[in-house]
Amino acid sequence: MGALKWVESEGGPLIVLEREAMNSWNGYRGSDYENACEVEEYVGLVEFGERSSPFLALAINDDPLPASFLKEFSAVVQWMAASSEERLVAAVRDGIGLIDDWAEGACMRIIKSVVVFDAALPGDETDGDLLVLDLEPGAYRIKTADIETLEGVCARVHAFEREAD
Repeated sequence: MGALKWVESEGGPLIVLEREAMNSWNGYRGSDYENACEVEEYVGLVEFGERSSPFLALAINDDPLPASFLKEFSAVVQWMAASSEERLVAAVRDGIGLIDDWAEGACMRIIKSVVVFDAALPGDETDGDLLVLDLEPGAYRIKTADIETLEGVCARVHAFEREAD
């Protein structure tokens, strides 16, 4: 792959959560991974941590596709099909403004640094295999769409759209 950092899962969803809550995510060691796997939409919220003061994470459900973050679009992009990273990113840049059929997803409030990693992993076992999403604090609606080109490039885009506070 090229200049972007990519993360993958071993076969299940990816999880998006605040870096400070990572150590509360128990992944395969408890019910957090199972709860993330129950999300049926493209994205969905999952509660985890202590019942008295739970955290919320966003599960990115679907195929175990490599994912990266494109800051210019505030979007997590999943690599479905492309001969190179450059072609995939070019397809997203050319196509994202043409999407008129976004699937509206969950809303997530971001307070501090947010990371993405394999939902099966406990937060203390990621060994740095995670993406950091460079997003300002605030509420975001996550909307999802696929971009496909005639040349066979296909990407799934999960855009974090800032909502009015």
